[in-house]
Amino acid sequence: IFNPATLWAGAVSSDVAVTKTDGAASAVPGTSIVYTIVATNNGPADDGSVTVTDNFPAALTGCSWTCSASAGSTCTAAGAGNIADSASLLNGGTATYTATCTIAPSATGTLDNTATVAVSNTDSNAANDSATDSNTLTPTSDLTMSFAVSPPSPGVGEPFTITVTVDNAGPSDATGVATNITLPAGALLTSTTGCAEDPNGVPTCTLGTIAAGGSASYDIAVTAPGTAGSGTVSGTVGGAGVDPVPADNGDSVDIAFGGVLDVPVVDGFGFALLVLLLGTAALWRIRRI
Repeated sequence: IFNPATLWAGAVSSDVAVTKTDGAASAVPGTSIVYTIVATNNGPADDGSVTVTDNFPAALTGCSWTCSASAGSTCTAAGAGNIADSASLLNGGTATYTATCTIAPSATGTLDNTATVAVSNTDSNAANDSATDSNTLTPTSDLTMSFAVSPPSPGVGEPFTITVTVDNAGPSDATGVATNITLPAGALLTSTTGCAEDPNGVPTCTLGTIAAGGSASYDIAVTAPGTAGSGTVSGTVGGAGVDPVPADNGDSVDIAFGGVLDVPVVDGFGFALLVLLLGTAALWRIRRI
């Protein structure tokens, strides 16, 4: 049976396509990323109900978006979270979404994000109904280290503690963080507490992951040299990612060793000589009066 309505419905078709890009091939965890998503109606028919969808992956947080449509077409002006918008697109019309998200500082690997469109008419070309943007994630963490010595001026041969603190200014979480410490000449390593120590006894410690904005500390127990003097504790820190400021990856502190000075012991002859000298000085002073 001839059905004019069916013939008419079959004649109504539109090719709605979507593109998506952030304009870069890589991205840094802990920073923002901006996507441009464009839905275009290539016709021949207008489409009053084009569904534009973008379900952002878990690695993206705090997403918000705006939309601007070409003359005669419409879309929702702004929103937050995932995009699930109904746009009206004339033949040749466009709806441009700008989505801004933050990449989680802990994200690694590849960040894939897909946008799709669906039409109320018959879609004459389903091959362009989705678009995926991919970014290789490059974790970037600014690591710094500092030392605290207690007591600040240990006595000769006495135990003291070096506290090592590593800070991660981000923007990404730092993984595979490890330090390498050089002790003052003559100082002896006793133990470390708070890190995975190098099995050879060298004060090289693995701290693992330090979150962006976080820090980690550990203690090195040391015995001071057997003679008075001074020395320097120095070290460096590194991780698995990129460090944007490698110049601040190390620190050094000078330490004075000595404590309380020993009192010299005077034997019998020395004591008699000291008394004679003091007596002579006293007589000389009396004769001048």
